[in-house]
Amino acid sequence: ALGLAVSGPNHKHNYMDEHLVDVRSRLMRELFRDYDKDVIPQMDANTPVPLSLALKAYRMDLNDKGELDFTAWMVFDWEDKRLTFDPEEYHGLTLIRVPAEKLWIPDYQVYNAVEYGQDSFSGIYNARQGYAIIYNTGKVLYIPPLNGKVLCNDQEFANWPWGEYDCNIKLGSWTYSANQIKLSTYNGQNGIENGDFDENSPSFITANSFNEESLESKYYDCCPDEAYESMNYRFKVQRRWRMGADGKETNPSPAAAYESKKLF
Repeated sequence: ALGLAVSGPNHKHNYMDEHLVDVRSRLMRELFRDYDKDVIPQMDANTPVPLSLALKAYRMDLNDKGELDFTAWMVFDWEDKRLTFDPEEYHGLTLIRVPAEKLWIPDYQVYNAVEYGQDSFSGIYNARQGYAIIYNTGKVLYIPPLNGKVLCNDQEFANWPWGEYDCNIKLGSWTYSANQIKLSTYNGQNGIENGDFDENSPSFITANSFNEESLESKYYDCCPDEAYESMNYRFKVQRRWRMGADGKETNPSPAAAYESKKLF
C-alpha cells in the first residue's frame, strides 16, 4: 500500500492506500474540472502556443487520375499550461493518457485535399479519435492515424505509369494565425518520415524529394498583420507495382527511395 500527502487545486488531502487506478482517476478529475476544450491554451496575447508537427507516412497509392491516396500518422506536440501537475501529488506520475475528445487540439487540415467526408483526413481528424499523452509540464503529444488524398502534378504524366511525379501535402491551421499558434518542425524533420513505410506499398517517395523548406508563412489581404503558417511537403512519388490485365506488374527501373531520419 502507498501513502502520500497530495494536494488538490486549492487544498491538501491525505490519500492513504490509494491504488494506481484511483490516482489516475483523481488526476483526470482535477485536470479537467474547469477545462474548456474549445478554448486555445494561449496564456497571453503576445505568446502564441508553440506547436511542432510532423507527418509519418505508412502507405501511398497513385492512381491513373493523378490522385495520391496516403495513410499516415500525424505527430503533434504542443503546450497546454492548464494541464500541468505536480508528480509528487500523484504518486510520481509524470504523464497520463487521455481521450483526444477531451482536449483542445489544433484545427489542422490538408489545404490541398481533393476529398472531404467521414473517411477523409478532415473527417477522421475532426472526430478526435484515439488518445493523447499529457505530460506533467503541460506538453501534449497527439499522434492520430489518418487517411488523405491529394492531386499530384499532371503535367509530367508522359511516362505513366513508371515515371516520377511531383506531389505535395500542405497542412495548416484553418483559423489560427502565427499570433495564436507558432508552428515548427518536429525534431527538425523537414520531410515526411518514412521509417516504417510499408514495403508492399504500391507507390513510394523517391530520393529526389523535400529539397525545399517545408515550413511556409503567408499573408492574406484580409489580415495584413497576421502570418498564416503551414507545412508544405513537396516530394516525388513513383509506382513500385500495379495490377494490370495480366496480373501484378512491377516497375522495371525504380528510382532510389527516399530515406528519412527517425522521429523517435
